[in-house]
Amino acid sequence: QFSRHLIYSTAMPAAQAFALQAALHEVQQGEALRQRLQQNIRHFRRGAASLPWQLMDSESAIQPLLVGENSEAVALSAQLAEAGCWVSAIRPPTVPPGTARLRITLTAAHRPEDIDRLLEALHDAAG
Repeated sequence: QFSRHLIYSTAMPAAQAFALQAALHEVQQGEALRQRLQQNIRHFRRGAASLPWQLMDSESAIQPLLVGENSEAVALSAQLAEAGCWVSAIRPPTVPPGTARLRITLTAAHRPEDIDRLLEALHDAAG
């Protein structure tokens, strides 16, 4: 109890109480957000099943799309960026040689239309 705001009072600072209240609200909203994220993952995986690249096993928000060669992964990432989709190309040494991939990260904030836009851009690139 040597902090300045505690010298004359042992009460919790108002800012800390507000932060805890906001954190509690986020925890309470968490289940709905987790369900929405799972819906987004299923939606993406269904749409990506017909792509020529291998969609690696993942139930998490990160959906790796195995492309293979570094140059192809970089080119695909650039093509998606031109379509308004930010998707990183992951290459060696982060992954083994010959397994360059796109790291597609989904969130609960993505709308179905966002995922459809990405899938359309991927299908166009596969074209």
